[in-house]
Amino acid sequence: MGEKRPFRWGMLGTGRHAQRIADGIRLTENAVLYAAASHTPGKGERFCAANGVPRCYASYEQLLRDPEVDGVFVASTNQLHCEHTKLALRCGKPVVCEKPLAINHREAEEMAAAARESGVFLMEAMWSRFFPAAVRLRELLEAGVIGRVQMVSANYGYRIPGYDLSDPTSRIFDPQRGGGSLLDVGVYPLYFASMVLDGAPTGAAGAMSPTPLGVDGHCAAVISFERGAIAAILCGIDGNTDTDACVYGSEGYIRVPRFYHPDTLEIHADGRPVETVRLPFEGAGYQFELMRAQACIEQGWTECPEMPLEESLRLISVLDELRGAWNLRYPFETQETGVSDTEGRENGGPDENCHSGA
Repeated sequence: MGEKRPFRWGMLGTGRHAQRIADGIRLTENAVLYAAASHTPGKGERFCAANGVPRCYASYEQLLRDPEVDGVFVASTNQLHCEHTKLALRCGKPVVCEKPLAINHREAEEMAAAARESGVFLMEAMWSRFFPAAVRLRELLEAGVIGRVQMVSANYGYRIPGYDLSDPTSRIFDPQRGGGSLLDVGVYPLYFASMVLDGAPTGAAGAMSPTPLGVDGHCAAVISFERGAIAAILCGIDGNTDTDACVYGSEGYIRVPRFYHPDTLEIHADGRPVETVRLPFEGAGYQFELMRAQACIEQGWTECPEMPLEESLRLISVLDELRGAWNLRYPFETQETGVSDTEGRENGGPDENCHSGA
C-alpha cells in the first residue's frame, strides 16, 4: 500500500498572516503549501521563494483552477474575505477563511449559503479553538469540574510600538479594510465565551473609543447568553492588556493565561488544591486548526463540528449589534442596512469567474 499523498494547500494572499499560516503548514502532519497567489507584482514570487512553494500564481482564479490544490486558506484582508471565499467555493475548493469570517452578517450568510449550496467545506479560522489546552478545557467543563458555568471574562489588547493610529497604511487602523479592535482581536474573547458557555448569545451592549480614522481603538462589551450566562470582554489595538480569560462556575473557576494561544490551565475547583495543567506545543500553533480542517475535508464533511458555520453566523450578528449601537460602519457599508459593496474591489482588479472558460 503506497504512502498517502500530502494534503496540498493553496494560499490566497501572501501578506504577514499568510506567512504565519505557511509556518503552521510546515508543522502540519501530511501537509504541504503547494500553491500561492498574489495580485501584487513581485510579492507572490518573493513569498513562494521564501517558503519553497512550487506553484506561484498572479491571480486567485488561476490558483483555484489548479486541480492539484486540495484546499485553500483565505489570508486576504477583512473586507475581501467574502469575495475570495465565494470565488473559491464556486471553484469547488474547500476553504479555511481567516477570522473574521466576514465584515457583517449579510456577507457571512452569503458565504455560508454558497458553501451549503455547493456542498463544499467552509470553516472560519478561529485557531484558539483547536489548541490542546482548549480541547482539555472543554473536557473539564463537560465533566463538571467547576460546576455549572455562569460567567466568562476575557481580555485582548495590544499596541505595536511606533504605529500611528492615524496611518491608513496599517490595515488595523484602516476603515477601508475593515480595521478596528473588535474585528481584529475582539473576536477572540467573544468566540472563547461562546465556546465555553452553554447556549446562544441573546444580547450585547458595550462602549468603544474611536481612533482618528474612525475605527474602534478599544472597546468593552457584555454579552448575555441563554440560561443566564454572561461574558465580559475587553479588546484594543491602542494599548496592551493582559490576555487572560477566566471561566467562572458554580463550584470554582478556571483561569486560562494567554487564552487565544493557550498552553496552560489553572483549575481552582472549590475545596481542592489549585491544579495547573500544561500542554505545550511546537511553533505558534496554527497547525492544530489546519490538521482539524484537513481531517474534516478528507472525511467529506462540509463543516467543522468545533467551529460550525451556524456559530460563526450567530457571533457575527453580535459584532453587528455592537457596531450598530456605536454607529460604526465601514465606508463600503450602507447607512441603512450595513450591506457591504466589496465585490470587485480587489487589489489589482476583480478576478474573473472560476468557470469562465479560460
